[in-house]
Amino acid sequence: MHRFALLCALAFAGLACQSNAPAGEAKPSPNGPLRVGYTDYRSDQVLELVNESHTGRVEQYSKVGESANRKVQSDEIMDALIEHLDEQGFAKLAQPGHSPTKGDGRWLWSIEIERARGPSFVAVPPGLTAAEIKPYIAIKAAFVETYNATYGLQAVKVKAGETPFKAPEPPKSVKQQ
Repeated sequence: MHRFALLCALAFAGLACQSNAPAGEAKPSPNGPLRVGYTDYRSDQVLELVNESHTGRVEQYSKVGESANRKVQSDEIMDALIEHLDEQGFAKLAQPGHSPTKGDGRWLWSIEIERARGPSFVAVPPGLTAAEIKPYIAIKAAFVETYNATYGLQAVKVKAGETPFKAPEPPKSVKQQ
């Protein structure tokens, strides 16, 4: 838990941003390229974190994308996240392969880790007791905290007539003029 707290502190402090070390001096991840994905089947929300060994920041953020759901994190932070997820029970609960593409009422959400040895995932079915769902919640919380603490710079395509942000609704007490 101490290591994960340090992980979050580093990510929030911005120390996980692109290294100032000259090219070739960065220590690659012993885990190789990593991708951690979260899918909420109820809202169709998909979020991804990848390490720099998977996709470099320049490669990811220098082109306009369809969405801003993928963020790039340092190899060190991603290694610590994977270790923490395993400590929280991911390794024990995981199934081999890619997570389901649709929930179909059988799954609420899933977390998938793609490593050099292949993908594995944890999918949460509805109806678990509070005791049964506890490790799943710890896994999800660790991913979400790391994702939210990761700075992302993705430019996204906006269709004609769309705005990237929803306009706030004025309070009902304010009269429209």
